[in-house]
Amino acid sequence: MFKNNVGKARAMNYPKRILTYGLVGSSDILGVHNGRFLSIECKVGRDKLRPAQIHWRDAVLKRGGLWVEARSVDDALALIA
Repeated sequence: MFKNNVGKARAMNYPKRILTYGLVGSSDILGVHNGRFLSIECKVGRDKLRPAQIHWRDAVLKRGGLWVEARSVDDALALIA
């Protein structure tokens, strides 16, 4: 498993240039568990899934992957139990 970074940053040498990285909507933690793709979306408080994250979730589940919206470590561990 690995932390999947997605976002935008300003280029250090060219401050007007905005760099984007990662696939928008993809989950925070990605990996493989027992041969299946694993995707964990970490949320806190009242934070809700954005449309791109819902699309990612549906794509993962449609293809037989594992996906969970984790609001605690126990939520994430329940996915692989």
